[in-house]
Amino acid sequence: MTREQQQRTKIKICGLKRLEDITYVNEAKPDYCGFIIEFPKSSRNVTGALVRELTAKLNPDIIPVGVFVNAAPERVEELLLPCCTASWTGR
Repeated sequence: MTREQQQRTKIKICGLKRLEDITYVNEAKPDYCGFIIEFPKSSRNVTGALVRELTAKLNPDIIPVGVFVNAAPERVEELLLPCCTASWTGR
């Protein structure tokens, strides 16, 4: 990675939950896109199965990020291995 690439602002679009969202993200080409995984209190919640389906259609240049709230570390690992990077929120 060049110095210029390291210094530029990174962009993440979060809360994706529909196939249409993936279409729009693939067009916008942010650096990252986020998924609120298995947190039913969120209107943007997605299941592990749905996040796998959505990330399968994601442009490979976009890095998927999983956002978890109070999830067991084992469950996070199980879901991340096939698709994402993690953002951890605990309360």
